[in-house]
Amino acid sequence: MKKKKLMVIILILLLFIIILFTFMYFMPKKGINELMGKVIISDEAYIIVEVNDKDYLVKNIKNTYEIGDEVLIIYNNDNLNELANPIEIFAIKEKMIKKAIKDDDNSGEIEQEIDETIKNEQIIDYNNKEDEKENVVKDEDLNYKDIINNQNEVESDEVKETVSGNADAEVLSYVKNIENDAFNNITKNLKMGFITIVDFLFYGGDIKGYTFNELTSKAKLEVLEGTLVVDKKIEELFPGYKETISNNTSKVYTNVKNLVVDAYLNITSKICSQNDELCDSAKQNFQTLKTSFGFTWDFIKELAGNGINRLKDYYEIWKEK
Repeated sequence: MKKKKLMVIILILLLFIIILFTFMYFMPKKGINELMGKVIISDEAYIIVEVNDKDYLVKNIKNTYEIGDEVLIIYNNDNLNELANPIEIFAIKEKMIKKAIKDDDNSGEIEQEIDETIKNEQIIDYNNKEDEKENVVKDEDLNYKDIINNQNEVESDEVKETVSGNADAEVLSYVKNIENDAFNNITKNLKMGFITIVDFLFYGGDIKGYTFNELTSKAKLEVLEGTLVVDKKIEELFPGYKETISNNTSKVYTNVKNLVVDAYLNITSKICSQNDELCDSAKQNFQTLKTSFGFTWDFIKELAGNGINRLKDYYEIWKEK
């Protein structure tokens, strides 16, 4: 009997130990952890570190880092937010592992000048007065970064007030009508409206006699927002339509979302760099777009390419206050 009781006690203890270890294994892990990776965005208040294709927003930084530095971050799992995008951690210790190697000629400020997402596509500089005709310029002749920089030169709205006032009203009226049709699934003018708006943005086209460059910064952003709505509805109602029209013309209509979001971010970056009062509302509207269209940080990071300043500027717009 004593042996049986002993065996029962041992079995109970073993069962208890198994349950305990199982419980500990599946419990949220607490305590100290560390990561080591490369700095891809650097700021006085934070850095973003890339680790095995994952990005970590590191707060509570005490030291100053440069893009490309390899760092070791010690953090508490209690302050790990894996639901954030990028993942957020709160540094309790930090250590420089390896300084970035700077380029002698450019001090490390080397930016990728061709956005890989639109490589080999045919696009046009629609803000260069010499290119306002229906000419299609190949990517090898005109790189995308130059197009974006020209496109997003933020001029004083006061200087452009007379012309832009009429341009804003006429263009926004047209775009809003097409956007409302998209929202209400009215298909009669949707296809033609989509082509007209895309040509207006990227191929030197006009709407009611006005070009994109004649709009104020605020109107430009509103047109881009409306274009995203129309583009999404075209994909929903007419699958394959953008591919079909792209195959039948020298123009490309398949990558509109990427181009529009990139343009929105670039224009907003320029606005905010000049401390324009439009900056806050542009950032707030982007938060709405981010939710409505399911933008991810990886998507925004891809649009930024390897541009050092572009990535940080894009993150400043991406992040929530």
